[in-house]
Amino acid sequence: MKALLHSIFPFILSGLLFGLGSCNYHTPTPMVTVEEIPVEPISTEMRRFIEDPFMHGRDWDELSQLKFWRQIMVMPKDSAIVNLSQSRKILGKIKTRTWLRLTETQKRRFRYALHQKFDIPEGEDIYVTHGRKHFYQIDKVLSSIDRSIDYFAMEGINPWYAQAILCIESPGQLQQSHVGAYGPFQLMASVARHYGLTVSSMRDDRANFGKSARAAAKLIRDMCIPETRRLLKRHRISYHENELWFRLMVLHCYHAGAGNVGSALRVINPKEGGMQLIQKLWVTTSGGFQNASQNYSQVAMAAMLELDDLINKQHELVCAYGDEVLLGDFYVRRYSVEREELFAHH
Repeated sequence: MKALLHSIFPFILSGLLFGLGSCNYHTPTPMVTVEEIPVEPISTEMRRFIEDPFMHGRDWDELSQLKFWRQIMVMPKDSAIVNLSQSRKILGKIKTRTWLRLTETQKRRFRYALHQKFDIPEGEDIYVTHGRKHFYQIDKVLSSIDRSIDYFAMEGINPWYAQAILCIESPGQLQQSHVGAYGPFQLMASVARHYGLTVSSMRDDRANFGKSARAAAKLIRDMCIPETRRLLKRHRISYHENELWFRLMVLHCYHAGAGNVGSALRVINPKEGGMQLIQKLWVTTSGGFQNASQNYSQVAMAAMLELDDLINKQHELVCAYGDEVLLGDFYVRRYSVEREELFAHH
């Protein structure tokens, strides 16, 4: 065994791995009315997004899972992050081509050497996750977020859900998942048909933004929120529907289905809600609630932080037009963008 470690550690240190481092039940949020927004003369146009006060001042960006996903979102696919499966702690980075050239035996030895080097507990897997900057094109979804606010408001649903889904479900692209979900809100064909959309070989309304947005809002209103309430009541957990952890639970139901979320909750057997419950879901598997399901709310939170940074760093927040419309605990904020940028993204 010592001979194996002696042979593999120089391999790591010579450049394979780089960058080592480190009970009050609340009624649904009422429909929001957003006033008409004036267009800036000549050079700028106004857009809107939902500012979530629960995402600020809570040090969420210090969580290892969110640090990890934020790096993945801005990393090109020619690089990858070596990380721990549960905490997503970053062990280092590796070039994609280097990793792909290794044999399965070499990969096993590489992981074993890292277990020894970092004293990783047995049973904790080591993942190599490739950069997904090419997928998380959040800058291309800004106009869709603005449009979605009105569609979700029509159904009496907090547009925050639209913003979260648009940022993580094939943002800025029309793609079909391996299970058949399609469109900006990644709706399954059966769900789309249930809400009146046509899905056939000749026509697929899931590609229509307005129709798919309203269908997604209705799904959240009719199924995801009521099922989240039911699951929490089953465990006698109190909640407020505007709290971040409740909304993240709703997103888990949207992605994995209430049955799979319920299966994970039975494993956890929680006594109280809060973000600690969400973090337990991040490391729990049961039935159809597997790695992608664990990741979903992690990715949503990371994407929201990236969205805030994008808007605050690249766009001028405009306050002169009364840019805040109160929506429960949330604000619909308006910001200006250059017209050239709008055209470039169409």
